[in-house]
Amino acid sequence: MTQTIGRPISRVLTIPDLITFSQKGEKRTTNTYTSYSRNLQEFLERNKLTLETMKPLHAKAFIQEMGQYDPKTSNYLEMNTAASYKRFMRTLFNNLGRTEDSKMLRNNLRDVVPINKFKIDIPTEEIYKLIQVILEDKNNPYAKQFAFATSTMAFDGLRPAEALGTYYSDIDVANKKISLVRHPNERYFPKATKVSDPAIPIPLSDFSLHLFLTFSSVDVSKTLNKRILSISYETLRTLFAKYIKKAGIADKEGNKITPHKMRHVFGHLWRNSKGDLQILKEILRHSDIRITMLYSAPTNTEITTEFEKTINNNIRT
Repeated sequence: MTQTIGRPISRVLTIPDLITFSQKGEKRTTNTYTSYSRNLQEFLERNKLTLETMKPLHAKAFIQEMGQYDPKTSNYLEMNTAASYKRFMRTLFNNLGRTEDSKMLRNNLRDVVPINKFKIDIPTEEIYKLIQVILEDKNNPYAKQFAFATSTMAFDGLRPAEALGTYYSDIDVANKKISLVRHPNERYFPKATKVSDPAIPIPLSDFSLHLFLTFSSVDVSKTLNKRILSISYETLRTLFAKYIKKAGIADKEGNKITPHKMRHVFGHLWRNSKGDLQILKEILRHSDIRITMLYSAPTNTEITTEFEKTINNNIRT
């Protein structure tokens, strides 16, 4: 695929080039952009197009294909995926100097906006049920470790990558803490950290600690420098989806339940317990408290319940 980048340069764009151009100004992982770029390359080859001949309407067709657009209902089956690909294509157009095409694509796809993914309505009892289903899986040799990782996301606020990157040596049983640290040559680590950065202490819930003690080795020296859950993120997502289905758990807000959603569950549990928002920001390690407010946003059910309670207590009949 040949594309003019600026006016004086013409060169062949490879997958790494696509990732570099489209990732500017975005905060998604390289793996995500590798997938997006390969899908775009396949789309262009299939339709005998290049980046140079691709028009905004071609990009719209690509986004609709990725988002599984249904012309009968005029809806996307994967709205958030479509919105993500829309950002990807607009960023790509902008960084290739095609700002007018980017604006046109935005106008053609005004209806593609992310669904509110932050509100989540899953009772604590459902999380316990999910963890019990995980523990009962006799075909998973790491069932206890998987249950522990799930608990650290839902009850301690860890990101999936942090739960996967946790080593046995990171657990301080005596002080009930997890030390989030970037281990050398480890592919999973706390966001925006370097190997030389000091460890970030995070309180460990009693429930997570209990799960850890059920499988931690008596001979600690043999496991200290090992990951607790030695699987990939892809495997984590696949198994998690299987357990969610088996447990029959659904979000009342209608959102898809993913490992990262467990972190949203933690935010809601904290707010429902009247926890301090500033402390929640520090535990979740957000750079802006406005992000924390999204993670702990009240659900539609809570809004209705609180409204009715407040109004009924104050209106005289």
